Amino acid sequence: MPLNETFFITGFPGFLATRLVKRLAADGARFILLTQPAFVGAALEATRQIARDTGAKPENFQIVPGDITRSDLGLLPHELEKARAEVSSIFDLRSGGAARCGHPRQRGRHAKYQRVREDDQASATIQLCFDLLCRRQANWADKGR
Repeated sequence: MPLNETFFITGFPGFLATRLVKRLAADGARFILLTQPAFVGAALEATRQIARDTGAKPENFQIVPGDITRSDLGLLPHELEKARAEVSSIFDLRSGGAARCGHPRQRGRHAKYQRVREDDQASATIQLCFDLLCRRQANWADKGR
């Protein structure tokens, strides 16, 4: 059964993020991949390889240059709006981050967060995830989801 979700993942094309994306891509997931500007070339090559290995559609991967320390993750306004409209789960897989936050649609109205490692950067990312998901959650509530 295809996975009809869009994941927002930080830390791509790092070791953990690449393996997670490959696994989820095999099930048909879509991705918005927050990538440090210096690693965009490597991220493009990694997504091409994942698409070849899994048979995933290349358009299922959107690489967005950004930085978790910047306002709105350093995303352009249209990129941020797309993320708010489409993302169902967020994984923070930066080196040393190892935090996950998500909002499965079928699990009630309140976003649930699992914190795997505590540090200031993970806290900041979790807050950004919360901000992103709460806006999405409000949209779901307005639409009766």
